[in-house]
Amino acid sequence: MNSPTVHTAALSVVGLLLNLVGFAIIAVAQNGLFAEISLWLNALDFTIETALHPTSDVYRFAGQDKRMKEKIGRSKRTSILGWLLVVAGVVLQLASALWK
Repeated sequence: MNSPTVHTAALSVVGLLLNLVGFAIIAVAQNGLFAEISLWLNALDFTIETALHPTSDVYRFAGQDKRMKEKIGRSKRTSILGWLLVVAGVVLQLASALWK
């Protein structure tokens, strides 16, 4: 039962699963980054809005730049992992197609 067809089908399925997991990791990493960017922009808009009205209190948000840098770094690392899984999946699918 160890025919080449079974091996190529298994390689195709494993490659497809690696692609799925890789793209899911990339999507989660980008979603987290976009949420952080939205929060950072809202804090910036609020700071500018309060600074433009001299009669109101000026609120300062501490740590936003540090959080943004950390989130960008984490997103880059996670996205690289996701893209490596996608490339590995494509290589496995190509191998299964050429192995026939």
